[in-house]
Amino acid sequence: MGAQPAEGRLSHLHRTDGSATFAHNDHCIVASVNGPIEAQRRDEDPFEAVIDVTVRPAAGVGGTRERQLESLLQASLQQLICTKRFPRSVFQITLQVTQTPTDDYVNSKLNQAQQNLVALPALLHAALLALVSGAVPLEGVATAVVVAILQATGEPKIVGEPSRREASEARSLHVFGFTAKGDLLLAESEGNFTVGEWDAAAALGLKRCCGQLQGTTEGNDEGEEDAQDMVRTLRSITEAKAASDGRWR
Repeated sequence: MGAQPAEGRLSHLHRTDGSATFAHNDHCIVASVNGPIEAQRRDEDPFEAVIDVTVRPAAGVGGTRERQLESLLQASLQQLICTKRFPRSVFQITLQVTQTPTDDYVNSKLNQAQQNLVALPALLHAALLALVSGAVPLEGVATAVVVAILQATGEPKIVGEPSRREASEARSLHVFGFTAKGDLLLAESEGNFTVGEWDAAAALGLKRCCGQLQGTTEGNDEGEEDAQDMVRTLRSITEAKAASDGRWR
């Protein structure tokens, strides 16, 4: 099964400062943002705002998986939000998972680490859209992508946006996030791989995330098309909201 198109919606929750829903590749995330609000004395930073990220699973209560995702997202969003403008404040970002991919042929309990990585891009994109909805000042925007290294005879096969089955059978999984300027924001890996394979996966991740913005013109492969589609999708979601607000006024 190929990658499914990304969809999003902004500002549909009325009791938050910003909100968004983002769906892509069978993941659906509802994000909300509140802030800047005054931080408690024990949590405040006198020089910049604190980023508080909470990930809620589709069913049950959060555990170690959600804590790991929260840590990764907090570190990434800390670099994108203009935190130094809001000392002694906190931004509360809540990410509710409402849908996850299912596969009758894959036992998800045996692939917990892979699931964490596969969910990261959708969580990051939902959080960014919610921040835009809440008019939170940002240093820039970013996109993320999953890259899989499949075991094959001869040279390993490197696949961007792998299917559910490819992700479960991959020798290693990687998530790369890049800013619009092409700077590396997020890099998480799981499995067995060499340094050369990691470099190749990172290069594919860069092309998928911002190949169009980097001005790459050689070829017109599937990777460049996907990168353009994701950039256009995130932009079109915000443009549609801005146009809607403009018509209301």
